[in-house]
Amino acid sequence: MALKLRGSSDDLLGFAFRTAAARGVPLLAVHGRSMPLHAQTSQGVDHDVTEETRQDARTRLDKALRPWREEYPRVDMAGSVRLTSPARAVVQAAEGAVLLVVGRRRHRPAPAPRLGPVAQAALHHGRCPVAVVPHG
Repeated sequence: MALKLRGSSDDLLGFAFRTAAARGVPLLAVHGRSMPLHAQTSQGVDHDVTEETRQDARTRLDKALRPWREEYPRVDMAGSVRLTSPARAVVQAAEGAVLLVVGRRRHRPAPAPRLGPVAQAALHHGRCPVAVVPHG
């Protein structure tokens, strides 16, 4: 499951946890985060900024997952923060998965539903079935 940490993801999380519980399979929540520009230095990457970015994302991911872990205590669940583009993080994490769950933000009415870059990458490059869940 790909998880964006801004806005409500209850529909996405509910679908992912219900599906994992019904199938009796483990669930991996992945949050990809590109490194901020100020992390780049002439000598490489500032490890303090990297660790701060990772820790902030980890804290926010744990907070988002806590109520769902309590509601579904039998679901074997792990969270993963990857310091790479969200699209790349999701596609890489889906290797060997039986199902990839990604969200699609509900937008104002438009001629056709819009997919963001993560959902598009999952559909085009994922090597397993993909469920796209409208949310937020």
